[in-house]
Amino acid sequence: MTMQKLERQLNDFLLKQTGDFAIVVKDLQTKETLSINEEKIFPSASLIKLPILITLFEQVQQGQFTLSDTLTLEKKSFVSGSGILKELTRPHRFSFYELAMLMIIVSDNTATNLLIDHLSMEKINQAMHRLGLKQTK
Repeated sequence: MTMQKLERQLNDFLLKQTGDFAIVVKDLQTKETLSINEEKIFPSASLIKLPILITLFEQVQQGQFTLSDTLTLEKKSFVSGSGILKELTRPHRFSFYELAMLMIIVSDNTATNLLIDHLSMEKINQAMHRLGLKQTK
């Protein structure tokens, strides 16, 4: 299928959908790229979890702490949304490794917020900037 045909099909499909979309497709053989609304800005939701993970590993590599160091999960730390930590009795101690795994594997928002609080949103934003994600905050 040609990129032009794919673009027409995607545009036809998107016209029938509700919501806002951006799509980028790259043919790994021909290196052709198709972009629809690539400049549109969207809320990132769980995509923030990848820069958090990168920031976590950078700080571990810099010796600021280890993945086996722990944080205490207390009542004030709980948030709604995805995950299982909000269902546990308090307080619990979790290693940075466990929090990272919960954040990535089950998209646990409480684990995510604990890591954000410890790593700092400023450091996470700096990591995103270094990665070339200049419009991501």
